[in-house]
Amino acid sequence: MPITTRNRKTQGTRAAPRVGRRAPRRGYGGNSGSSGSSGKSSNAWMWWVGGIALSLIITLVIKLSNKSTDDTQVRGEMIQVVRQFPDYADNSRYYTELVDRFHHEAFEAAYSMGGRHTAADIDAKAYLVQISGRMATKASTDGNKSVAATLTTFNRLLRSK
Repeated sequence: MPITTRNRKTQGTRAAPRVGRRAPRRGYGGNSGSSGSSGKSSNAWMWWVGGIALSLIITLVIKLSNKSTDDTQVRGEMIQVVRQFPDYADNSRYYTELVDRFHHEAFEAAYSMGGRHTAADIDAKAYLVQISGRMATKASTDGNKSVAATLTTFNRLLRSK
């Protein structure tokens, strides 16, 4: 086909842009009909957030499992302390019930999870004061005078130290 004037003019020019409508940008979600996952760069931050969230969840699970282990260990040690009381042989079942009833509250009050650079810790004195005070109050309410007297004496001894 021979070159004409018309072909020469239009051959090197670009089409005029449409004024009323813009093409959606890639990677921003725009009007492309997707939920924001078009393009690699928009997914990168989701992977970072997901990775950070997963590491926080794993850290929390590890700390809570350590807390559970500590909880069981402290309860066992409290049973050992109670076994040293002079009237334990006569009231062993009652002492065990008291420890079971008030251990969780006292443990929660005395346990600290720790932080980024500190380990979890339990304040032994605070735990013993909390649990012995609650146990003494309950024994007194139940009318078990010998157990209440023993626990009250133990509680006073702890507070004086």
